[in-house]
Amino acid sequence: MSIDWNELAKAGVVRQSRRRFLDRPLGDEDRRALEAFVVNIEQAVPFTHECRTLIRAVPAGLRPFTFFGPTSFAAFAAPPSVLAEAHAGFLGELLVLRATELGLGTCWVAQFRRLDTYQVVYGSAEEDAPKTIHAITPLGYVTEKVSGVSDRITTSIFSSRKKTVEKNLSGDSLVEFPAHLRNALELACKAPSALNAQPWTFRITDAWDRFTVEIAQPVGYEHRIWKHPEIDIGICAAHVWVALMSQEVEHELEIVETEGRIIWRFHT
Repeated sequence: MSIDWNELAKAGVVRQSRRRFLDRPLGDEDRRALEAFVVNIEQAVPFTHECRTLIRAVPAGLRPFTFFGPTSFAAFAAPPSVLAEAHAGFLGELLVLRATELGLGTCWVAQFRRLDTYQVVYGSAEEDAPKTIHAITPLGYVTEKVSGVSDRITTSIFSSRKKTVEKNLSGDSLVEFPAHLRNALELACKAPSALNAQPWTFRITDAWDRFTVEIAQPVGYEHRIWKHPEIDIGICAAHVWVALMSQEVEHELEIVETEGRIIWRFHT
């Protein structure tokens, strides 16, 4: 199957985190579409990785979520490293965008019921699993109208208070740059993050008629609750990549690990 980058970019604009779902199992056609997308996107991303996106149905008696989620979900698994966390965020968000494109509700969940989740995904305890599950997302159908306390909180507080491109620029970044980069960063600003912390900065530089966009957490960044910001940075980088692909902008991606953080560099 071919990947429709324009539709993925549109999904990045309209996606919302949802925690309230209809009592309806995931349809076979939607499941097959997601599974086919996973196979393609894991090969299409411009870096090598050890991540796996695993789509599962929830058996009776098990509950991966702390809320009443749907009967299907995706788990984002990778080795236990900072770089793998970043890769998992990147690949996981691409699956979320595809699910949004299909009309499904999703929500990044890092605080999940680990015992039940590992049992559903791997049929084993966490210590016996081949990879670490860094996060999961429900995959289900939602009403068009936002309802329920959890959805109202998620939508009104977390989904709407996004920083602008200018507020995300580092102090040493260019402030004037081509339209295709602004489009990419505007989509990046719509990326979700744990507790809406938005732990990223953008740095744009130019040299020899080429522009580079760097996305990373600030040096020394630390959140008092959320200890895995590289997942969020990977999610944000995925939005930039989708935007560049949808605009057919030639680019190269460089991923650098330094000082315990990951820097995503898009050279255009």
